[in-house]
Amino acid sequence: MERLNLSNGKVRVFKLKTFLILLLFCLLPSLALIFVSYQIRILRVGELLGKYPVIFNNLSDFNIGSIENQIKNLQSSFQKKFTEISKANLEIKKQLLDIYKSNYFLNYFSELCSSIPNKVFLKEMVYDGTRLRIEFYEYGLETKVSTSTIYERLSKVYQNVSVQLVEEKTFFSNTKYFHYVVEGMK
Repeated sequence: MERLNLSNGKVRVFKLKTFLILLLFCLLPSLALIFVSYQIRILRVGELLGKYPVIFNNLSDFNIGSIENQIKNLQSSFQKKFTEISKANLEIKKQLLDIYKSNYFLNYFSELCSSIPNKVFLKEMVYDGTRLRIEFYEYGLETKVSTSTIYERLSKVYQNVSVQLVEEKTFFSNTKYFHYVVEGMK
């Protein structure tokens, strides 16, 4: 026969196995939520690692409280490095411009000498970093040197450029020489 419990006052007792199964069903959603949030955090950290690998390579530890301070320190050190590189870049540009200015008149004078058919003889060429002076003679039937062209080309790089035809004399029969002086400042 079957045992029936017909009394109203009797308390129902769970077996240990049933209690553990019910406890597992109650805890399962919260454990799943914790696991999913952990996985989302890992995915976000992976995205940050992909975007900013330099920062994560320079972090000393991954303590949540100290990461913000570490990132601020890294940001200030990177800003300092950026400032140093910018200063070095400006210094290099300045040196390149100085080199360009110190060689430009030589390049232009050699171009001038090769472009005109007359003979050109250089008497003096001085450049001390601030002042430029070129003194030369041109020999031919007539002058082929255009003072306005020299002025235009050199005034692009130098200041206070002056080009003067100092003297013009007959040298031999109808051959003449023309004495020029070019001056300018850096």
